Amino acid sequence: MSPKNSVLIFFFLALLLPLSLVAKPVARVNGDIAYSSFTKPNGYIQYSESSTKTTIAGKWNDGFTDPNWANYKILIVSASTVLYDLTPLFAGPKAVAMQNGGTAGWKFDITGHLLRKWNKQTILIKYKGATLGSTTINGLWVGA
Repeated sequence: MSPKNSVLIFFFLALLLPLSLVAKPVARVNGDIAYSSFTKPNGYIQYSESSTKTTIAGKWNDGFTDPNWANYKILIVSASTVLYDLTPLFAGPKAVAMQNGGTAGWKFDITGHLLRKWNKQTILIKYKGATLGSTTINGLWVGA
């Protein structure tokens, strides 16, 4: 290798070294997933992120006997602050069906990346103002 090439390689590496010391890993959004497991009412929710949306899917096996969604509130909260009200998704325009005291399986796509804000927060279900159940949203592969 000629001395000129050696100097060019050294100069190139010297320029890249500072960049590598301050570079941060790419934050992952696509593929972030989380879950919520309920004991009362008994059920499960999965959350996932794609390039443009947050998808939530789940089912409750009991606790939903009133077919009027206006009597329910399904909220994602942090302390006493409501982060997202999921209730309108369940109420319509095509309402989630009640069946055998629970709900049919459901799936909703919400535009935007919300899972990182929701991770470790509470999903709360209310019926006529009283708490029916709550649990934590547990991120499995959620970036910082």
